[in-house]
Amino acid sequence: MQGLSTVLGVGIDIVSLPRIQEVIRRRGADAFVKKICSSAELDAWKSKARGDADQLRFLSSRWAVKEAAHKALSGTHRPDSGLSLKSYSLSHGPNGAPLLSLHPASSVHILAPSVSRQYLESNLYPPTLTLTLLPSISHDAGLVTAIVIAGLKESD
Repeated sequence: MQGLSTVLGVGIDIVSLPRIQEVIRRRGADAFVKKICSSAELDAWKSKARGDADQLRFLSSRWAVKEAAHKALSGTHRPDSGLSLKSYSLSHGPNGAPLLSLHPASSVHILAPSVSRQYLESNLYPPTLTLTLLPSISHDAGLVTAIVIAGLKESD
């Protein structure tokens, strides 16, 4: 994997597990899942154990990482892009590292015209750039923290 050609933004979010637990209690886990999860995550949710701790970790991680990603892209995407929490999909690689993708996969089209001109149409950056999201998630003491670096990377 090559490094980023440029960084568009960095976002961070912290979530209180009791807060998410209260949302699940009031609205139900399935309603919360439908609000924030991509179709791939819905499949993962259906195959998950239904224990409270599993549900809480699954949903809290997704909420935190998607909020962080949205912040990282703040000011870089088109207002009419339709970008929402369901646009992001969190999965894990073979080594357990979090992977965050944005749908559709050719997501550079969501960038605002000023960002597109600056990064995609200049001679400095080839047209083979793709939007890349690099997440990190941590759980401890009733909190979930996520950070996401959004950038442009030359396609392989």
